[in-house]
Amino acid sequence: MRHRGQRGMTLVELLVAMAVTAVVLVGLTGVLYDVTGWYQYWGNRLDDASTGAALASALQQDSERYPPCHTSPAQISFCIPGSETAAVTYTISPSGATYAIYRQDLPGGPLILMTRNATSHTWFWSDCNPAGGTVSGHVHVYEYRTDGRSTENFSVYYHAPIPPNGSCP
Repeated sequence: MRHRGQRGMTLVELLVAMAVTAVVLVGLTGVLYDVTGWYQYWGNRLDDASTGAALASALQQDSERYPPCHTSPAQISFCIPGSETAAVTYTISPSGATYAIYRQDLPGGPLILMTRNATSHTWFWSDCNPAGGTVSGHVHVYEYRTDGRSTENFSVYYHAPIPPNGSCP
């Protein structure tokens, strides 16, 4: 029973409206998945950058107090001035599919996670220039992170008391 001036939708109009709405929603879903991937990519980059900054800051603080004394590709130690005793050690260790860098106050302090997602090729190196009771130089972290297109390295400058033997390691 239809009253005058009353109009409703026919079944065909309803089906057409539902089809158009479905096409629009499928298109939006594709856009949202693409945006989510970029959001995750930049979130990971920011996370890695902040942990890299924390590592650089810790290396700089430790190298200002203690000169580097023992360096190998997977480990760097900073010794108490006037002795060969390591005060702080940084170690690169496997952590799942990637590598992590840990800091440890010696002797026997807890391992502190400084950064994760380092590559299997990450390595330490330091250079040192003795001059007038102090040493200065750089602590380098090579191949810290790679995304397939480029590799990121960083260096930290230090100026510390001279090692006990009067020369650089």
